[in-house]
Amino acid sequence: MAACGLDTTLDDERFVIASYNIHGCIGLDRRCKPQRVVKVINELDCDAVALQEVNSRPGPHADSMQLDYLASETGMQAIAGSTILRHQGHYGNALLT
Repeated sequence: MAACGLDTTLDDERFVIASYNIHGCIGLDRRCKPQRVVKVINELDCDAVALQEVNSRPGPHADSMQLDYLASETGMQAIAGSTILRHQGHYGNALLT
């Protein structure tokens, strides 16, 4: 579940950040549906979103290259913060701005 962590208002400027553990885009129904994560991020309307459990391994499946997909579909810039580096791809944290 996503949670807005900070909403700071200074001189009529607003900066909103959120933290969201996406669990590899796997929902409570145990299905990998990255488009659901995109919907939540878009609904949050945050300036920056810190993500946890992002799968970025190459492949044709829905669980592949999640960070690239999320950045593309939200129109945000991605910064990877991989915590597990494997030959088949990376896994870990990320920031969308």
